[in-house]
Amino acid sequence: MLTKSKQNYIEQQSVFFGLVAKIICDYILNNSKGTEAYVAPWVAGYFQEGTDGRWVAFDNRTGSCWVEEFYTQEQAIDWINGKDIED
Repeated sequence: MLTKSKQNYIEQQSVFFGLVAKIICDYILNNSKGTEAYVAPWVAGYFQEGTDGRWVAFDNRTGSCWVEEFYTQEQAIDWINGKDIED
């Protein structure tokens, strides 16, 4: 469960979640050229993928889209916020 302050921070940083985040991530990955993802820069997001409950987070705020998988929603959010993630 997200705390209210963490949710407010996410909303202020152009961070999307759920189906909207998945659509944006898919769009970026399918429309970028090489390693540069200038399609939809300055956005990041996270969503739950598959039946195993894993979370996918992406960060395109620098114009190079990074994508990582996590076990929990909190790990995905922390990664987007630049925190170190322990396995």
